[in-house]
Amino acid sequence: MIKPITQIIHLCLLAVLVLAGFVSTEPVAGASLPAQTPDESTEIVSSMRDNVQVAAPREWTMAELQAAQPYPAPHVVEGPGPGTPAPTGPAGLEQGSLPLKAPTTGAPTEAMPDDNAAQALEPEVPYTYSTFPFSTVGRLFFSRGGGDYSCSAAVIKNQSIWTAGHCLHAGDGSSTGWATNVVFVPQYRDGVAPLGQWPVDTLWTTHDWINNGFPYGLGNDVGAGILRDPIGARTGWLGFAWNQPFEQYYTPIGYPADAPYNGERMRYCPNRYFDSYGGIPGTFGVACAFTGGSSGGPWLTNFVIGTAGEMNYLNGNTSQVSNIGFSPYFGDTAKFIYDQVY
Repeated sequence: MIKPITQIIHLCLLAVLVLAGFVSTEPVAGASLPAQTPDESTEIVSSMRDNVQVAAPREWTMAELQAAQPYPAPHVVEGPGPGTPAPTGPAGLEQGSLPLKAPTTGAPTEAMPDDNAAQALEPEVPYTYSTFPFSTVGRLFFSRGGGDYSCSAAVIKNQSIWTAGHCLHAGDGSSTGWATNVVFVPQYRDGVAPLGQWPVDTLWTTHDWINNGFPYGLGNDVGAGILRDPIGARTGWLGFAWNQPFEQYYTPIGYPADAPYNGERMRYCPNRYFDSYGGIPGTFGVACAFTGGSSGGPWLTNFVIGTAGEMNYLNGNTSQVSNIGFSPYFGDTAKFIYDQVY
């Protein structure tokens, strides 16, 4: 019995020395330890891990912006799900901020002749796009697989935007699946970029989306991008909510670009209540008839025009579309991404 007791004492002493910093916990030369990156421990991945240059090297021309195709949004997967979305940790809220520069006043510009407002199922935002929280929303342009595409996105911090994971990575498990030539155009309307184009230098999304894609990764079809320069003073930024009850009123906003829309106008679906239809774990739906191009657009709770602080929380993003739109549930993984950006 003496030997086991001695071993226990030695282990206790070793633990004390480690905690005191006298013994190193670094692996010795030649030791074989399982590889694990910080990204893996938090279930999220950055384009930096794969050394991919994602930012647009130059501004897109107006012709290129208008020729970009809506990135195909996953269609709703029908069937009974294993259960309703549930919190993965404590609930939390982060407040947003109004733009520092006063918004431009005046009526919106005239519609383009080919605007599809008459056929659209969801209305154009009936305010100038510089009005908060619409001031935070824009189109996300990028290239992938030889084509140029568009999604929707919104500003969530002073220098960062939020969008869908499938707009940032192909979901094919590869290091080459990242979007490139990426630029954010806030308040885009009719081919005009009133605040200019903002290159996106770094992308973040989830291991679940990257490795599982459609349909099994849709529960974590979320992502964010860090802009090259701060934008918050010009647009403001949305609040952020996670681990909240999913039975809320939501206001999805975005730029649907597949028929009957054309992507030239910002649309919204105010006060569309939760719908229980669906079959993917961790997702929930609202009655919003958006199409491709709206992917990544924000879903707001506590929606109030012109107010930040305890209003206008981002608590979902367009992921799947049909006559009902679906969003991933924002739990701890979404919060992990939010914490990486600034």
